[in-house]
Amino acid sequence: MLKTPDNIRELQRKLYRKAKQEKGYRFYLLYDKVYRSDILNHAYRLVKANKGASGIDGETFRSIEEREGGAEKYLEEITGALKRKDYKPQAVRRVYIPKAAGGKLIQLVAKRIVDKQILKLIKMWLKAAIVEEREDGKKEYEGNEKGTPQGGVISPLLANIYLNVLDTLWVVKKVQERLGARLVNYADDCVILCRGNANRILNGVKLVLEDLGLTLNDEKTRVVDARQESFNFLGFSMGMKRGKRSGKMYPHTEPSKKALKHIRSEIKQLTTERYSAIPTEVIRRVNEVARGWVGYFRFGNCTQTLSVFKRYLVYRMRIYLRRKHHYRSFGYKAYPDRYFYDSLGLYEVPTTVPWVQNAKASGGR
Repeated sequence: MLKTPDNIRELQRKLYRKAKQEKGYRFYLLYDKVYRSDILNHAYRLVKANKGASGIDGETFRSIEEREGGAEKYLEEITGALKRKDYKPQAVRRVYIPKAAGGKLIQLVAKRIVDKQILKLIKMWLKAAIVEEREDGKKEYEGNEKGTPQGGVISPLLANIYLNVLDTLWVVKKVQERLGARLVNYADDCVILCRGNANRILNGVKLVLEDLGLTLNDEKTRVVDARQESFNFLGFSMGMKRGKRSGKMYPHTEPSKKALKHIRSEIKQLTTERYSAIPTEVIRRVNEVARGWVGYFRFGNCTQTLSVFKRYLVYRMRIYLRRKHHYRSFGYKAYPDRYFYDSLGLYEVPTTVPWVQNAKASGGR
């Protein structure tokens, strides 16, 4: 994970403190912060680190960095467009997920932001054309009157602004105190933890969102008895399980099957022979992806999943080398497990969770 530069972090803190301390304060001068070179540069590096996908123009980080001037010139062009106020957002791919009307998005933002250029930017993102990719490969463009589409550049921020209304009502109405219900959310994903009144609380949330012009995703919204079944949230599978030794129930958190399937698919793609003919480059890319995934999912009860993932990394690298050098056997003698770690520098996935390590270090207390 990239560290936020100190100067950007200081700006974020100042804006945060001002917004928190003065609830009615409205921000007038923000636009010049958007095209600051350090901010744009850090944003570029963040998107690259997160392996952001290309837009409809198909331009990748590699194509940007290989052309004359590279990323520096690319960011200078964006800076210039923003300064001249002739920046135009690209169209966005269609994803069929209900969204709120753009007018209500803007109304909530305008409660705290008065800077006309910032509001103009947001309006342009909201009205960016939608691209429909047909089965024959052709693209159809159409206007956007329904607000920010899934995958839009401003979607995560506006989702937080919307759900801030729900957070505020939760506190004002004292839902947690009255009904024992706790709201946990990240961007537009949320889980409500409660010991009862589940349907009453769900109906209340629906009413609040409907008033904002939003609808819940019926396919993903459900009431779960966590004592009987698990549920997924932010890539993790959560639920209650009975300990094999103690026989007592405990809250169990592990990477979801979908998360493991996704990373296995990505590693498989990276270790195909046609992807790269240079083993060191394959190792570098695999290590980069594996470290990021483990850094996020190495939490809770992940030991078994990490062990499976560790074996899979070696398995895929062995297949890659076997095919590259045309071995007919499985290559266990030519490439024992330690060879990948000691000679090639493959990332050795840790299979012990930090809290388990700390418990052992303190004598199990």
